[in-house]
Amino acid sequence: KCAAKGSVAPGGTCLDGDACSAGHFCQWGEGNSQNTCVALVAKDGACEDSEECQPGLACAPKSASDEDKTCQTPKALGDPCFEPSQPFGGQSPCATGVCGILDGTQSAKCLEWKKMGEACESSWQCGLIDSVCIGKKCVPMPKTGEACADIGFAKLCDMASACDPASGKCVAPPTSGPCLNNRCAEGYNCSCADSQCMSQVCKAPAKAGESCDNGQSECDEGLSCNQQGKCEAMVCM
Repeated sequence: KCAAKGSVAPGGTCLDGDACSAGHFCQWGEGNSQNTCVALVAKDGACEDSEECQPGLACAPKSASDEDKTCQTPKALGDPCFEPSQPFGGQSPCATGVCGILDGTQSAKCLEWKKMGEACESSWQCGLIDSVCIGKKCVPMPKTGEACADIGFAKLCDMASACDPASGKCVAPPTSGPCLNNRCAEGYNCSCADSQCMSQVCKAPAKAGESCDNGQSECDEGLSCNQQGKCEAMVCM
């Protein structure tokens, strides 16, 4: 039920962090156990997300294994970091800027955040959403018909297109046939083409009463897949 934010006491049942009293977060229960409000994690304590840490700390891996995350003091510009990420939602392990990989290397460090048109060393500094580092400058992400932006580990296009590996250009995502870099046209889903999901194809979401079994079709908005493998209206629990 709707309740005042911060009204759930430590040990109480919760669904999100806003429910818990100050100094606590909603810890996800394992198996069939319920979620409960627990104290925020102190420095060097194990964590999964920065929202679990005490104010001023960030949840980040201590090594490249990515399996030893702890609440840490955010790192300064130039310091090494192990989880390349963007500074959205307070998730960056860096005090300012972004944890990014320098072009041509596999090591990451805290880099200064750059705006469109500014000089850059790495595409991570530009955001990798609407901007990318090309020619040492943050420029708009390539659009349909333009050459894909090659950043080493991926070839990128803007949100309205996808990179065609055959031509090396940005094209409109497909409405049918194989998914293009896991992308389909807006309103279509990249779904498994077989029960083993060895390949994926673009499909329109299934309507009420249509099949959704084996993960080969996803239900349309407002519908969920029932135990009989058919799409039906979602029921609030």
